[in-house]
Amino acid sequence: EPYSADLVSRFHSALAGSGYFSTVEVRPRLSAPVGQSIPVEVELYPSRKHRIGTSLGFSTNERIRGKLTYENRQLNRYGHRLQAELAASLIEQRLGTEYQIPRERPADEWLGFQAGMRRQDVDTFDTVELELGVSDTRRRPHGWMERRFINFNQQFFDISSANDDTTFVIPGIRWTKFNFDNPILPLKGYSLDIEIRGAADALLSDTSFARTLVNVGYVRELFWSTRIISRADLGATWVDDFDALPPTERFFAGGDTSIRGFDINEIGPRDENGDVIGGRYLAVGSIELEKRVRDNWGIGVFADAGNAYGGPGSSDGIRLGVGAGVRWYSPVGPIRVDLAHPLDDDTVVRLHIRLGPEL
Repeated sequence: EPYSADLVSRFHSALAGSGYFSTVEVRPRLSAPVGQSIPVEVELYPSRKHRIGTSLGFSTNERIRGKLTYENRQLNRYGHRLQAELAASLIEQRLGTEYQIPRERPADEWLGFQAGMRRQDVDTFDTVELELGVSDTRRRPHGWMERRFINFNQQFFDISSANDDTTFVIPGIRWTKFNFDNPILPLKGYSLDIEIRGAADALLSDTSFARTLVNVGYVRELFWSTRIISRADLGATWVDDFDALPPTERFFAGGDTSIRGFDINEIGPRDENGDVIGGRYLAVGSIELEKRVRDNWGIGVFADAGNAYGGPGSSDGIRLGVGAGVRWYSPVGPIRVDLAHPLDDDTVVRLHIRLGPEL
């Protein structure tokens, strides 16, 4: 095929993005053609086979959180990989592992086999979750990443006055896409995340349900070093028996990444005792105006609104939180310190601290 500098560049990027090499050099020999062909020299230096990583963070929801990861980048001559992760915070602890079989583009296409367990303990519910799964991840046209999966999921949960255990076989599909001009501090960009999952009682599940969740984020620079940041979370569930639905498949609102001014999962339909039991639908939106006042510092004002709805519980309508905060644009991402006031609650202000990108 005709020589193309763009084709050579894409070849370099594919090798570099595969994860197998620490250094990649691709040199077309334009000055030394062989007949009608252009020789291309490729020099590769292998990356370390084993990689161990640690991280430490903080948020108001989770308090201090830590993570330990291990990756074997080349289990065999076919490039199979093994990943393991141990993460813990005040409200969640999880242990998971994945065996990956790479496809033609190993940077973002692979067949995966997962196993893991997770425990969540929040004011609204407690749950222990065990899961086995298989997934197929592929890159689709126009920048979409697609992940098809089927999971065997067992949960033991305690919510309100109910203490139960459930078993589900859950197939699903997820599409993600994002486009930012800067991953740490974007001035322009968007993110999209769409997931559809479900189960059927005829296929080894305790009840039938179908669940859809859409997350949208948008950021844009306006004027005078000012950004507008907005996000929306929309979800819906159809279910035969809501009481058999574990908390992780129900919808809740409130917290650092939902409606600020409220505690995590504090908002949603309530039972006759006033306990939050979650809902079948979710609609949450946020808009924020942020102004950089110095090179590494900024201030912001925001309004978050929405709630979870539906199911056997009674809804308390739209909840609204407003507030302001300070941002420090650190080398690892913005650190956000917010004071938020729930307009229809007795709480005067609630402190929210979060490290990481806005979207």
